[in-house]
Amino acid sequence: MKTPQELDKIYNRLPKEKTELSKVELAVADDVKKLASQSKAELNELRTFEKRGLAFQKNLTKLFQEGEKLEKVMIKAANNSDKTVDRAIKVMDKADDAAKALGVSPNAIEGYSELLKTSNILEGTAQDIVSLAKKMFA
Repeated sequence: MKTPQELDKIYNRLPKEKTELSKVELAVADDVKKLASQSKAELNELRTFEKRGLAFQKNLTKLFQEGEKLEKVMIKAANNSDKTVDRAIKVMDKADDAAKALGVSPNAIEGYSELLKTSNILEGTAQDIVSLAKKMFA
């Protein structure tokens, strides 16, 4: 059996559980406090992002609705322009035939050159508008 002095030496070598336990408890309490603060800050940040995301989504939905309306109007306008170009071609064909019968150049007919130029530009622009409308939601 060990003497009381030997036992004291052994006990002195053992860690002081109470002190260590207090340190562990304090460290855990500090971690809990820090993590609670960090969690609260992150929650506030997420709520801010959520508000911004919802506002963005609302604006985007509105833009898509406006875009869909615009797309329909653009295609309708382009189709109307195509009809105008078709009518212009028919009128210019008649003008060509009439000028040929009279032995004059179709350019001698007032407005013929302007109609030719404008209808060519109108046709190209209508094609560009249709292409743009299709790309808006592609």
